[in-house]
Amino acid sequence: MTAEEIINIKEAEIIKLILDFLNSRKLHISMLALEKDSGIINGLYSDDMLFL
Repeated sequence: MTAEEIINIKEAEIIKLILDFLNSRKLHISMLALEKDSGIINGLYSDDMLFL
């Protein structure tokens, strides 16, 4: 008998994980490009604060 597990992960969570990886490796240009292309920001600021 084999056990099967199903994991549901939102797309935004995967993007944030990749952004965190890029940030930890100091790949800031790649991180900014992914944030711009995806529209997902991996930071402490709300969307309203980013556009002031």
